[in-house]
Amino acid sequence: MRMAAVGMKLPGISTIARAARSGKLWNVVPHYWHKWGRAAAIDRTPPVLGVPYGTPGALEVCMMTGEIQHYDLLLTAKSFMKYYPGPVSLVVHCNETVTDDAIARMNRHLPNAKIWPRRARDAVVVPYLQKKGYERCIRLRDCYVFSTRLIDAFVLSDADRIMFLDSDIFSYRPLIRLHELASRSEPINVFGKDPAAETYGMSRDQMHELFGITDINLHLNGGFCLVHRSVVDHQLLNDWLGVPDFPWNNYFLEQTFLVLLMAKDWGRNPNVVVLPPDEYNMGRTIENAEDTCDLVHYCGHYLSKTRIAMQSIGQPRLIRDLSK
Repeated sequence: MRMAAVGMKLPGISTIARAARSGKLWNVVPHYWHKWGRAAAIDRTPPVLGVPYGTPGALEVCMMTGEIQHYDLLLTAKSFMKYYPGPVSLVVHCNETVTDDAIARMNRHLPNAKIWPRRARDAVVVPYLQKKGYERCIRLRDCYVFSTRLIDAFVLSDADRIMFLDSDIFSYRPLIRLHELASRSEPINVFGKDPAAETYGMSRDQMHELFGITDINLHLNGGFCLVHRSVVDHQLLNDWLGVPDFPWNNYFLEQTFLVLLMAKDWGRNPNVVVLPPDEYNMGRTIENAEDTCDLVHYCGHYLSKTRIAMQSIGQPRLIRDLSK
């Protein structure tokens, strides 16, 4: 089988050289063998139909991807649409690394998805932010990829609420509780329960010092959440970015802003629901979570215990499920 058939490239010279210098050259073969084999298996799964973008009553699901992650996105999106008991309108925000071949593959596997290349997003979002005078938001888009969720997603969409989905989340059973919450008429915000109480990039003391915030929600996971438009305020976001000593070089900026937007100190009381981890597990904190949980988020550092479980258990099981 030619490698081009599954859209994968042979390891580059620099990759092999780094592995050789580390004394772990043998790691290259199983690593790339897994990637090639998984890509071929995913390409053999049938397409999954969502509904066309903007369909009334559909749950709008926003995902992000780069070239390397687009196969992960396919598994996540297909499993979510398979098990969500309602219409799903999928929106994919691509970064500048995504090739035409990857976009063609996503269109083939997810025929009704709305695909936004980076240049197409820039052409709409940047003029909007410039017109509003949100220069700090423009800077945030340039330096922080996850700002797409808080800025681009809501500028480009008219949906009242948007579901944000990381590309390493697998669904294994009907997502009934999520569907019930997403179908409510009131402005509700739904989050998976992160194993860590505060993955927000700054402490509660810092939030209080910089923003006057004291009453925050704990355990909010920004990689799996349903956010209502009424809590997203780009003027407020732009103002926050101008606060002296604001920590721009913060990997968790997105979750920092989410928890700030959900705080009660702003004279509003956002309705926040945290899903039970025995159904929606955000870190594979339950052994063999694939056997008991509706959905599993394999969060964690590369080659952590949860990532290894994703490769050895979660992905093969899901591919078999999607291939039926």
